[in-house]
Amino acid sequence: DATSTIDGSSQLLNKANTSYPTHRHDKSLNEDVIWQKKFRNPRRTLSIDFNTMQNGENYSGYLNNRTVLLIDSIDSIQNINQYKTGTYQSNRITFKTYYTEPISKAISIMFDYGINILNDRLKLYSYNEGNNQLLQIDSLYSNYYTFNQFGNIGGMSLTFNEKKYRLQLSNDINLYRFSQLNNFNASSLKRYFFNWSPFLLYQYNFSPLKNFRFSYLGTSIQPTIQQLQPVSNNRDP
Repeated sequence: DATSTIDGSSQLLNKANTSYPTHRHDKSLNEDVIWQKKFRNPRRTLSIDFNTMQNGENYSGYLNNRTVLLIDSIDSIQNINQYKTGTYQSNRITFKTYYTEPISKAISIMFDYGINILNDRLKLYSYNEGNNQLLQIDSLYSNYYTFNQFGNIGGMSLTFNEKKYRLQLSNDINLYRFSQLNNFNASSLKRYFFNWSPFLLYQYNFSPLKNFRFSYLGTSIQPTIQQLQPVSNNRDP
């Protein structure tokens, strides 16, 4: 790919040519088991959901880049010739149970509890060509990182269901423990987070085919190992 950068007066600042062909191999496995119990009261329910997910990715390729920096004329030339490999492994286990109990004809309450376990590993290696044409690892662009999460998730939901309207109020509380390990320098970090996820749903039915609906969901997204790994990236210089 050829790229260039200009300033506000359309003066060329730099130009670059990059080639990065890679060989990739991906794998994914997902298993889900759901168990439900029936009661005499059809509005009373109990269900358990168990899910496992495994993802993997391997790639390798040569990065070749030539960047010319310009200030009136050629100021400097930067060349990158590296062999790069990457290995990503992710294993997730999720367990969730739900219990619903009717309070009256129009009101029901639901309790839920779950566990979320995620173990991620990411190996990124960059190699430079040495004096004897042997590949030497570049520590600036290489790293092996481990990121493990353990979460407890619990909540309650209250539902009012009438002919003309439906109102649902929910609240989930998530307690997460992060364990991070930089295998390059054996440094580790443990962190704990408290997340609150409220939910509101209101629906008013004007007719069987016409209704007004309003909903609100407050949620949080956990960081990925790609966002946390302390490694420099020169794939797009």
